[in-house]
Amino acid sequence: FCTFIRISVWRYWAYFFYFVGCALLLAVIFFGEVGGGAQRWLNLGFLRIQPSELMKIGIILALSRMLSANNKIKEISPITPNRNPNKSTE
Repeated sequence: FCTFIRISVWRYWAYFFYFVGCALLLAVIFFGEVGGGAQRWLNLGFLRIQPSELMKIGIILALSRMLSANNKIKEISPITPNRNPNKSTE
């Protein structure tokens, strides 16, 4: 399913997913239910969700957008034995 969505759509919604995930994690503090000995579930009446699982996707999308927008990332060149600046070339 996710492969049919254009990358530009994921890039556009990346920060939205991240901030919604943060809001859901904060909601767990106040409205969360205990499940398995820990308070980590949100009960929406018809559905129980674990916001940490949604946040995993949000973090991946937000970090990938941030890193792809950073123009300071240089292309990694292969390391060769002749590229050592401490050795003198004769």
